[in-house]
Amino acid sequence: MDLPELLFERPDASTIHFTRRLPGGPRLIWRLWTDPHHLRQWWGPMGGCVDHCAVDLRPGGAWRIEFSSPTYGNKVVCGSYVAIEPDRRLVFTWGWEENGEVGHVSRVTLTFEEEDGACLFTLLHEDLSPLQAETHPTGWRSCLDGLARHAIAETGQGG
Repeated sequence: MDLPELLFERPDASTIHFTRRLPGGPRLIWRLWTDPHHLRQWWGPMGGCVDHCAVDLRPGGAWRIEFSSPTYGNKVVCGSYVAIEPDRRLVFTWGWEENGEVGHVSRVTLTFEEEDGACLFTLLHEDLSPLQAETHPTGWRSCLDGLARHAIAETGQGG
């Protein structure tokens, strides 16, 4: 399956930015990001599996994803929602949990824009540590490829 092009840039040393045009429009892509049923189906690195997913979609509400993969083992990523504009913009904190403690906390902003019946989707991940700024692009690429595959399956626009 050919995936839509994923554009990547690093605006500064602690920020990464991805852009991709996805089928289905902003409403669908929003739902894929905010509905635990859908998140379980596409989240994480290729070959991984979501073991638990919780979403409390309200300002200050918590989110948490526990996943496992052959490459990374068992991982927990979590945070809280900062801003919610349905079908347009979602902002949340992001932190990796180990041994019950959340490490460095960064911030993710997603935007969803209508573009000729599709969704122009962007992900901006800010306030990353130097190590995270180096490693997170690989993880996000794999994760966003899963999102694209799921959007294609949901719209029936696969080849």
